[in-house]
Order: sequence, then structure tokens, then C-alpha cells
Amino acid sequence: MPEILWIDEVGSTNDAAKDLIAAGAESGKIISARRQTNGRGQYGRVWLFEEGAAAFSVILRYEKNIPENLTVRIGGCVVAAIEEAAGGKIDGIRIKLPNDILIEEKKICGILTEGQTLGDVSWVVCGIGINVNCEKIPSELEEIATSLYFKTGKILDIAELIRGIQRRLMTIC
Repeated sequence: MPEILWIDEVGSTNDAAKDLIAAGAESGKIISARRQTNGRGQYGRVWLFEEGAAAFSVILRYEKNIPENLTVRIGGCVVAAIEEAAGGKIDGIRIKLPNDILIEEKKICGILTEGQTLGDVSWVVCGIGINVNCEKIPSELEEIATSLYFKTGKILDIAELIRGIQRRLMTIC
């Protein structure tokens, strides 16, 4: 399994992953930050990082074209890994197209995929932010966001969750 690079702080894990591609990183490599200061979502929206969240990016390499519906397929991998880490099925968890994961209609995860082609190879950087062990959600987001901690009552092992996602993603690249 490719290496997971664990760092304390980064502006954007997606930007850092693009730098790793330029340096020759292999498909499946992950960069994970304990703190992300300049995270972004779809349409350039800001992704707020809260203590207890997981912020990481996965590098995926394709010899030809990037598969259709890749973000949805990635979402399926994330949902499966979340349920495994939580110890079983989570009621109300679902993918909201194209790139969010909700529990009982509140967001717990956002996925941002950014692709580039270099010669005959297509690269995708998949940024994933998950509210895992967040014990607090900003008041302005309480109606639309939640944490796995609130829904499961468990503190989950973030490193194991990320490894579970990585294992599943390696089956689709």
C-alpha cells in the first residue's frame, strides 16, 4: 500500500498533493494534515477545518481517461470505510450528488476532485474532508453540518479511517 504522509499543518492538502505528483508520487499516496488552513470545496467555497476533522488528499493515476462518475465512486468508498470504522451500518448516511456525504441530511464529508493530464497519464487529486471526531460545529453550520462523533457517540481512529479509504480507493484506480 502506498505511503501516507502525515503532516501537522498545510494550506491545502490538494495543493500539496499536486506538488507530490510533480515530484513523482505514486498512485494511492495520501497526504493528511492535522490542520488545514486554506481548504476549499466545490466552486471555490471555503472548507472550515474544525478540531477532530480529517483533511487529506489522495493521488490517483489513470493510464487513459479518468473514469466516469469518479467522485461518486470515491464517495462510495468513503461511506464504506466510515461504516467499517464506526463498527457497522449508520442509519441515514448517503451520498448527495455530486460530492457530499450526509447523515440525516447534515453534511459530514466533502469531496473535491481535481484532474490533470501529463502526457498519456491522467492524474486526479481527491481532497476529502470528514467531520470525524468534532465535538463542536460552528453555530452558523449547526443546521447543515454534523460530525460522526455526534451520530455514533464514538471517538474514531482517524488514521484507521484514512487507511480504510485508501484500501478501497486502490480498487478503483
